[in-house]
Amino acid sequence: MNVAVDARFAVLDERGIGRYTRSLIAQFLTVPDVTLTFVAPGLFAPRGRIAKMLGVDRRSVVANVPADADVLWSPSNGTDLPTALPCVTTVHDVVPFVFPADGLRVREAEQGPLKRTATRAARIIADSHYMADEIATRLGVDPARITVAPLGVTAPFVAAGERHVLPDGRPYVLHVGAHDMRKNVRTLIAAWQAAFPTADTALAFTRKPDVLPPGSVVVNAPADAQLAQVYRGAAFVAVPSLDEGFGLPLLEALACGAPTIASHVAALPEVGGDATAWIGNPDNIEEWAFTFRRLTRAPGELAALAARGPAQAASFTWERCAQLTLEALHAAAERR
Repeated sequence: MNVAVDARFAVLDERGIGRYTRSLIAQFLTVPDVTLTFVAPGLFAPRGRIAKMLGVDRRSVVANVPADADVLWSPSNGTDLPTALPCVTTVHDVVPFVFPADGLRVREAEQGPLKRTATRAARIIADSHYMADEIATRLGVDPARITVAPLGVTAPFVAAGERHVLPDGRPYVLHVGAHDMRKNVRTLIAAWQAAFPTADTALAFTRKPDVLPPGSVVVNAPADAQLAQVYRGAAFVAVPSLDEGFGLPLLEALACGAPTIASHVAALPEVGGDATAWIGNPDNIEEWAFTFRRLTRAPGELAALAARGPAQAASFTWERCAQLTLEALHAAAERR
């Protein structure tokens, strides 16, 4: 099977979508009967950088979808490359429908790629059962066209290894990732300030928020190995999101043996299982603050959460995600 891969955005993305794309491509490259061609259109497309990132021959990164491919896979929500091939698209979230923009033009621009995907894609990959239900409900997609392929985790995200220590030695609550509205960082900051008014336990971010609260810090984790150390060193990892199509930071934290606290919403319960301390109302600052204080004073419970994490994470593998995705690609290619 010759798979054309839409490599415009996701391959070089520094967020979870980038990790997903590169992890699956690495798996696909080990399958003997699968050939990959990477499509990056445009005169100034960084085709050389994409090839270097993936460790593939520069000649396998092209400007147009090859006519002899069997199927086009788009790993990042949009099915909009011009092609007559059957298309398979991974939809990681439907945020533009969950939190629609106020302005009509902005709303249409944000929702457009997902609407086109719902119309054009022969099959849609969802990261979770929650996401599959959202795609079916909000985009009107027949569930028979949707394949659930949960994401995975692998080394260096393991429990054994070095632990990050802040320069001043304080324990820290860790938040990994972006700061857009659905990540609910404002609630996290308010809860941390209420639970630790003297900042004796720090709040650590991997990305700097618009305003860095006094007593909080930004940790530098440019590579996976450093990020794994930061997970392992955390007193606990907080995932206060209002909506998640999967929740890769939660899975990585579990794999690293970090105690986790998360909102009991969207796909997060599928990932965290019984290895996470759950917050029923993500917006409830008092509930978050109470849980922070309680767990800080309950080392036995923290140790139990940490011990359950790696076992919970063990069932989420990139090998399984790749196999389910390849099955969807084969099914779509057979329709050609």
